[in-house]
Amino acid sequence: MQDLSKKVLLLNIMLTQAILLVIAIAIKFFWAQHLSLNLLLEIRITPGIIAVLLLGILLLLFLQLLFYKYVPRHELAEELNRMLMEKFSLSELCFIFFTGALIEEFLFRFLLQSLLGITLTSLIFALIHVRYISKKYMLLEVFLLSVILGIIFEATSMFYVPVVCHFVLNILTALLIKKGFITLDPKV
Repeated sequence: MQDLSKKVLLLNIMLTQAILLVIAIAIKFFWAQHLSLNLLLEIRITPGIIAVLLLGILLLLFLQLLFYKYVPRHELAEELNRMLMEKFSLSELCFIFFTGALIEEFLFRFLLQSLLGITLTSLIFALIHVRYISKKYMLLEVFLLSVILGIIFEATSMFYVPVVCHFVLNILTALLIKKGFITLDPKV
């Protein structure tokens, strides 16, 4: 893959998220009319929800770190992720990751999981990460992360919980990469 400019990379990210949002709106309009959008805005904070949120973040991070520790680096290295980490600051990544978490969790957890269940939704979630198709361990990792996010959503019935977990996982991973604790170099 050629090295994309920061502007082109951001445009690709924005276009991908816009496509996912259009798909989500179409699914909501045609197949999920029964799901109230008011549920998206509902925020309950209880000790149980906080526990699921914190345990969810820890479990997601633990799974990701297991993959980085035990899977050969060349199986996890992916050029687009490397460019993302190199070209964007942590504050820019916060915006990118929050937008992605919000749109992806709306589509996959709120809509598709309500229609298809956790397993099928997680399979679709993994497959939309098409750049990982040739990286079987990355595909497995994304599938398992999606299953955990699905369980988190089922356990809390709160849309914001998987959004926060997804966002925090991405930003913590980016922080670990930027600080040198995780490397994306396939030769290491």
